[in-house]
Amino acid sequence: MDFGKVPKIDNGKLIKDSEGKIVYEYRNKEEIEEYKIAFLKKLENFKLIPNVIVETKNGFHVYWLLDLEKPQWLDVFTPLQEKLIEHFAALEERHEHADNNVKELNRVLRIINYQHLKNPKDPFTIKCIYLNTDVKYTQEDIADAIGCNIDELVSNTKSTEIKPVTVRVETSNLQKESHKVHYPSEIQYENLIPFLKQQDLISYLGINTKPNVNFKCIFHNDNNPSAVIKNNGGYYKYFCNSHVCICHNDGKGLDIIDIVKIKENCDTSTAIRKLIEYFHIKLEDSTWINGQSKKFEINMMLLSQLGERKDEFPNLNRIIRFGIPLLMDILEIGKENIMCIVK
Repeated sequence: MDFGKVPKIDNGKLIKDSEGKIVYEYRNKEEIEEYKIAFLKKLENFKLIPNVIVETKNGFHVYWLLDLEKPQWLDVFTPLQEKLIEHFAALEERHEHADNNVKELNRVLRIINYQHLKNPKDPFTIKCIYLNTDVKYTQEDIADAIGCNIDELVSNTKSTEIKPVTVRVETSNLQKESHKVHYPSEIQYENLIPFLKQQDLISYLGINTKPNVNFKCIFHNDNNPSAVIKNNGGYYKYFCNSHVCICHNDGKGLDIIDIVKIKENCDTSTAIRKLIEYFHIKLEDSTWINGQSKKFEINMMLLSQLGERKDEFPNLNRIIRFGIPLLMDILEIGKENIMCIVK
C-alpha cells in the first residue's frame, strides 16, 4: 500500500505533461499518516489476519505466510496477487493506493531496520509493526477471503503443484532412529567434513533406491523420476535435474551437509552439529584445535604487552589502545568457541 503519491486528475481525466507522462500529486506527512491509520482500520476487518505488517515511509507491506505443510501452485502466485491487489484497491478512494506493480515472485520489497533514502534529507527507518507466525494459510484460503475461485486460477495457468521441502522430507520416511556408524566414533576434527560427506545418503534419507538409479525427488512434487544419488570415490551427492527444485543447485548436486541445511532450514555450522549428534560422533582433541588455541593465546599475549612496548610501536599503540579491552574480549570468545561445534 502506497499513499505517498497518486496520479493527478482533473474533471475525471489524468493530467499529463508536455511529454505525455502522467503528472503526480505528492502528499505531506500528515496526509500520509491519516491514510495509514484509515487503512489499518480496514485491515482489521479482513477475513485473514496478516502475519507481518511492515511500515514504510508512504504506506505498508502486508504479508500472509503460506502453510508449508500443504501444497501450493507456483504459477498461481501472480494471478492471486493481482486479485489481492484488486480487493484492497476497491476499499480505497484511489485504487492506486494498492500498488499494482507488486505481483511478481522476484519482487524485492524494503527490508526492516533499513532506511528509505529516496530523499536523503528526510530518511525513514523501515520497521515491522506486527508479527504473528502462529497461523499460516493456503492459496485457497486467500482466494476465499477475497471472493475468487482458486480452481479457476489453477486451470487458467500451467501450474505445477509445489510441495515444500518440509513436507516432502517428512513423507519420505526419513530415518529418525539412531544411525549405526560403521566407523570409529572418535575422529579428528580435520577429518570430520570428509567423514560426513562419505555417509550413505540413501540410507540417511531412507530412500528405496540404489546409487546412480533415478527416483522421484523427495524435495518437490516429482511426476517423473528426476533425482539420483551418486557415489563418486566414496563421497555421496544428491542430484535433481528439475530446474524448479531447490536441490538443482546448477547441476552441482548437494552433499549431506547441504541436505540438512535445506531440511532443517539452518546454516552450515548448525547442520554440522546436527550431523555430529545424529551419527554419535565424538571429536578428539586434535592438533588443529590446539594450534588454533595457541594462536589466540599468542595474540592475547601480544596485546597485553603493547602498553609496555608503545615506544617500539607508537603508531599501532595510538590506533588501538582504546580498543584493546574489546579486542581481548573478542579473542577470549574466539578461544572459548573453537570447540563449540563439539558441544
